[in-house]
Amino acid sequence: MMLCSFGPKPQILRLYGKGRSVYRQDAEWAGLASRFEIVTGARQIVLLEIESIQTSCGYAVPRYEFVEHRETLKKSSAHMGEAELANYRQTHNLESIDGQPTGLREQVRQEG
Repeated sequence: MMLCSFGPKPQILRLYGKGRSVYRQDAEWAGLASRFEIVTGARQIVLLEIESIQTSCGYAVPRYEFVEHRETLKKSSAHMGEAELANYRQTHNLESIDGQPTGLREQVRQEG
């Protein structure tokens, strides 16, 4: 995972490790979700077991300024509701953009 500072102080942080997804249907979800502000449309929490960390200067990272949070996901999720969101995920989120399984397939089957 790579994190970049887009503010005045340039910095890049790289976290190396193995990640796994925790889905809404998993037993771990409730405990983990209580640590975050989870919006209705959230599909998963990614856990990373960090093996090593590296920093670098980030001198080539451009500067950007934060404008505002987007409300689109919150609004569309509230409009759809949980049942329609589950159907949407089954139709649109079973594979990544490069055709790899996302892990949601098994979760969706367990819901039904």
